[in-house]
Amino acid sequence: MKKQSVFVLVTVLAAVVAFSGMLVASADQENNIDIPHEHEYYVSSFDKGEAVVTCEICGDSYDDNFTDHLNNTGDDVFDVNYDGIVNGKDYAYLKQHKTGWRSIDDSVWEIPINLL
Repeated sequence: MKKQSVFVLVTVLAAVVAFSGMLVASADQENNIDIPHEHEYYVSSFDKGEAVVTCEICGDSYDDNFTDHLNNTGDDVFDVNYDGIVNGKDYAYLKQHKTGWRSIDDSVWEIPINLL
């Protein structure tokens, strides 16, 4: 009976140690994200035409200037009203929302009707 309880105790301790190692490895992987992906950038802050543009997946960011994108057509991070061109309407909206302009739940862009 004594050998059986020692065996059970050793087995339980080995399982706990193994599980702890898995948790540490998992936490390390979460902190070192290196998964290939296509960046999904948004303007995370905006002040006087200067913007910080950030990837919502990995957090990569860079500084950019609105005027460098003025009159660009197509897919442009500064085309915040999605009308196909970067113009004064986009600037007005960015100026109004200086500290990032995604909705509370980060899934839907909110654009005031008067800017459309």
